Amino acid sequence: KLYIHTNTIFMTLSFLKKISAALSLTIVLMACNSTKSVSVSEYFTEYDKVPENTAIYFSRGACFGQCPEDQLFISLGGELQYRGKRNVKNEGRYTASNFGKAEFEQLQQELIDMNIFSFTEDYTGNIADFPPYTIFMQKDGKAIKIDAKSEYPEELKAIIVKFRLLIEGLKLEALDH
Repeated sequence: KLYIHTNTIFMTLSFLKKISAALSLTIVLMACNSTKSVSVSEYFTEYDKVPENTAIYFSRGACFGQCPEDQLFISLGGELQYRGKRNVKNEGRYTASNFGKAEFEQLQQELIDMNIFSFTEDYTGNIADFPPYTIFMQKDGKAIKIDAKSEYPEELKAIIVKFRLLIEGLKLEALDH
């Protein structure tokens, strides 16, 4: 009888060790996954010229009139770059002296609070003269790219306005001219 109980105890301990090892491995893999970045090239073409380390991207495209055309890139480290193309106050490439890591983290949190990851990716609609917007964000291995031209929800409009106000408030410093 003693032999059977001892054998049962050893088998139970061995089983518990295996479960403990499996749980530890799972926790480690989940922890590593939480800081994982995505491949930006999965969301953009080479033509878009979006750097691979982009965490947040916003662009405004052309319309039939005088719509501003520009791009805003924020890297995973929080560095901001603005590119003004046409119909904007500042054409060319710029960085911003009033935007850093703290502002980046705040913007990320605000976009998460605005449920950016819950939107569908295509709001192109059928209205030809609306300027197209592209919004991209990645955080902790999750990413979304939203193309919005018309017929998008008010919640997405609030995000677009947030980016427009951000651009208007930047203190730009030229990178080249």
